[in-house]
Amino acid sequence: MDEDAQRAVVALLDPVRLAVAGALAVRPHTIDQLCDVITAERRKVLEALAELRSVALCRPRVDDPAVFELVPTRLAEIAAAASPAPPAMDRSIGYGMTEEERDVLGRYFSGRTLREVPVNRASRRVVLERLALEFEIGESYTERQVVDLLRSFHPDHAALRRYLVDGEFLDRSDGRYWRAGGRVDLDRGADDVDGDGDGDGDGDGDGSP
Repeated sequence: MDEDAQRAVVALLDPVRLAVAGALAVRPHTIDQLCDVITAERRKVLEALAELRSVALCRPRVDDPAVFELVPTRLAEIAAAASPAPPAMDRSIGYGMTEEERDVLGRYFSGRTLREVPVNRASRRVVLERLALEFEIGESYTERQVVDLLRSFHPDHAALRRYLVDGEFLDRSDGRYWRAGGRVDLDRGADDVDGDGDGDGDGDGDGSP
C-alpha cells in the first residue's frame, strides 16, 4: 500500500472521522447536519472534515461549498492500493511459448491459475495453445481426466474443453479425447526425433548412438 493510501486508512481509524465519512457515504451533509447525525460537537466535526479533506476523502460540493460530499473514486483507489497484487505467472506456463505469447499468458495467469478465459479470440487461442500442451500426443483421455486437468487451471472446465475441441486442439469420440492439433511438446528436447527421450535418434532410449 502506498503512503497516501496508508494516510487515508489511518484517518478513518478515528471514530469521529469514520462517523463523518459514514454519514457522507449516505448523502452529502452540511456541517450542522453532520453534528446532528453523528451527535458530535461542531469543533470535532470541523477537525474530522479537515483531516478527511487532507487525504482527499471528502470535499465541498462545487455547486454549494457549504455542503460536503464523499469522494467515491478515492475510496476505490484506497481499496485497490490495499489489495495484494496477484502472483506472477508461473514460469512453467510460459514453457514452449514464444516471448509474445508469454506476454499474453502473463495477462491471464497468476501462478498456474487461469484468472479468466480471454474474450479476445487471438488471446484465447494463445491460452488454448498452452493448455493443449498438457495433453500428450498419442495419449487417449477419459472425459473425467480432461475435466480434472482443465479444472486445475480454471473452474469453467466445460468452456475450456469446448474451446479446445472447437479450435481443433482436441478431438473426441465415444467419450475419449486426444490431442488433434497445436504445437509439439518440446520437453524431451529438440533433437529427440525418435521420441524415446534420450536425444540420440536411435530409438533405444540408452543415449548411445
